[in-house]
Amino acid sequence: MRKIILKDYEPEEGHTFSVRSSLVAVLFNEDGLDGREIIHRDELAKRIESTNEEHILLEETDYQKVIRGLNATDLKPHGRSVVEFLKRVLDAPTIDVQEKQ
Repeated sequence: MRKIILKDYEPEEGHTFSVRSSLVAVLFNEDGLDGREIIHRDELAKRIESTNEEHILLEETDYQKVIRGLNATDLKPHGRSVVEFLKRVLDAPTIDVQEKQ
């Protein structure tokens, strides 16, 4: 599982970068998604939006969907304000999870 921090941050004073909405947006940026995959990604998007935690744990398959969407995104207009977001996603630590008994 990968742990991504969802807490918003301020890359510059007076500007807040919304991590949740940015993470949801990149999910749908990949070209060639069929209808079934869009539905699966929407379910993941709803999970990201609805979590009350300041982080989310993603299984590797869902994490790879985020990565593919991120790689398909033009980040140039955002400049340095997106660096923290990229670090949170690309450097997301792997967390070992054990099933509850």
